[in-house]
Amino acid sequence: MICPTDGSWQKMQEWETKYPAKVRIAQVKEKAFAGGARNVGIRMAQGEYIGLVDSDDWVDSRIYEDLYEQAKREDLDVVRCGYRLVDEAGTFAHPVLPDVQKWEAKVRFGIGPVWHRLVLYNGNMLHWCGLWRREIIVRNGLMYPEKMYNEDSAWLYLVYMYVERIGISQGVYYNYCMNGGSQTATARKIESRYFMQCSAAKWLLDEYVKRGWKDRDPEHVEYVFSRFYFIDCIYGAVMNFEKIPMRQLREMQRTMKRLYPGFLKNPMIKQYCSDRGRKGAALCMFSPWLYAHAMRFLHKKK
Repeated sequence: MICPTDGSWQKMQEWETKYPAKVRIAQVKEKAFAGGARNVGIRMAQGEYIGLVDSDDWVDSRIYEDLYEQAKREDLDVVRCGYRLVDEAGTFAHPVLPDVQKWEAKVRFGIGPVWHRLVLYNGNMLHWCGLWRREIIVRNGLMYPEKMYNEDSAWLYLVYMYVERIGISQGVYYNYCMNGGSQTATARKIESRYFMQCSAAKWLLDEYVKRGWKDRDPEHVEYVFSRFYFIDCIYGAVMNFEKIPMRQLREMQRTMKRLYPGFLKNPMIKQYCSDRGRKGAALCMFSPWLYAHAMRFLHKKK
C-alpha cells in the first residue's frame, strides 16, 4: 500500500514503521492536489494492477483479492465493482451496482473499442472502485493533471482511449464517504474551484491533440470535450452560486464557438446527451445571459 501525503509526515511514518512489508509513505510536493498524489503513487507502484482509494474513503478487505482474481481470469485491462455511499455520520445508503444486463447487451452488440468507451462513460465508470492494468498506464504515460480539480474525470476520459478489455464485478467493496468538506464537495461551492473543470477539459483536449486522437477520432474528441467543458458544466455554473458568473459563461461560449461551433450536430451528443442538456447548451450558445436567467426562473417555479 502506497500512501502519498503532503502533510502529517511524522504520523504516517509511524504506519510505515509498524507495517514495513505492507506500507510505503511518499512525500508529495505542496499544492499538487490529488492528481499529484496519485501520480506519485503510480510511479512508485510495481504491481501488475493499480487500485486507487481517496483519503476519506475505505474499502472492504476482499476488494483487491477478488478483483485481481477476476482480472487475471478474464485477462482484463480494467475491472470495476459496486460501491456504497456513506454519509458523515457513517450511515450507509443503498449500494450502487453496475447493471450487468445492460452492460453485456451493449458489449455484445457493440461495434469496436469506441463503443466500449461510450459504455464506460454512460455507465458512470469511476476511477476509485476497481483495478487498472499498470502496464497500460505506464506505457502510455497516463498521468493525472496536477494543480487542478476534476483531474479524475480528465484522467478517465484519457485512459478510456487505451483500455479495451473491461469487466465488472457484482461485489460491493468500496465505501464512498459523502464528506461535505471534501475537494469534490467544496469544488461545487467555490467559484474558482468549480471552473477548474474548464481547465481540466482544456488539459484533456491538449492531450488528445498531442497523442493524435483528435485526428484519428475527431467525432469522439468533440463529444468528450463538449460535454466535459460545456454541456455538463453550465447548469451548475448558474445554480451553484448566489451571483451568476456571467464572465465565465461568456468565456465558455466563446471557446465553444472557436473550437467546436457545430458540436450540437455531433451524432454522439444527439444519442448520449439528454434532451434537456442539448436544449440548454443551445440556448447558452445563443445567449449565456438568457440561459442563466431562464434556468433560475424555472428553478424558482419548482
